[in-house]
Amino acid sequence: MLVTSAQLAMHRLAWRLVRVRARFAATILAAAGLTAFLAATLLPDTEEPLRAASVIAVPEMATAPAPLRRSEPEAPGPVVVLPPAPEPWRPVRRPIPLYNLESPEIDRLALRYQVEIRGRGERRDTLAWASREPAAGPALIVIAAERYEAGAPTARPFFPDLAARAAAQGLAIERLSRTGEIATKFGAMEIADAILDAEGLRLACLAFRRNDAAGLTLAGWFCGSSRRPADRVGFGCFIDRLDLVAAGRDRELKRLFAAAERNRRGCGQGRVGARKASWLDHEAPAPVLKLTTRAK
Repeated sequence: MLVTSAQLAMHRLAWRLVRVRARFAATILAAAGLTAFLAATLLPDTEEPLRAASVIAVPEMATAPAPLRRSEPEAPGPVVVLPPAPEPWRPVRRPIPLYNLESPEIDRLALRYQVEIRGRGERRDTLAWASREPAAGPALIVIAAERYEAGAPTARPFFPDLAARAAAQGLAIERLSRTGEIATKFGAMEIADAILDAEGLRLACLAFRRNDAAGLTLAGWFCGSSRRPADRVGFGCFIDRLDLVAAGRDRELKRLFAAAERNRRGCGQGRVGARKASWLDHEAPAPVLKLTTRAK
């Protein structure tokens, strides 16, 4: 079988490719052997640097980012329900006074009577006396009588309540002592010594409050003068003179004042101005006993 020149050329080309591959493989084997020889000769026997190097060589690409965890919704806390704010007091233009008070201490003072209403069956009567000459007599007396036909509301603490009432009258409480009690015809009444700031004038007063279960609240302050400071005995005599003059169909308020009048105690007349004290005044000392003998 005759071999053509083309076939002979193809065989020669295939043989050359085999020789090239053999040389390339030998070169690769020689390089691998040289690398192994150098590694065994130059590197130390311990494997720790290799581990460290391997750790350092691996970049952050090798560690996949941790999957984000969805935060579980927190359990809802207790729901705080705030009480609704009370309605504001609305003044009455032509009111009919429900209360009256007569006392020698306020004969020369002008009375400012104000009536306000709120909601249904809530009324506040404010009786205020202010002196233009504080050194002569009582400087300031304020009585706020609040009537709640639906029953007495929840009372606030003494100091915040009186502070709010003073602010409504343009006053400020600078100091307030611990509260005590004083017996009146209405029952036990809270009372405390207070220093009021009335447009720069500091007044020594007695702050008081009485919350009756029947729905009547009496609160205010009783401020004396430099000649006659306010005292608890004088205040007790003064507040006991508060009378009910008109109640309309409010039978509960009528019964409350009727019961208070039965509990009213006798009280001497207060002094006015610089009148000489007698043994009937609560500040005056007891008179000297006189001993007499009768001849038989």
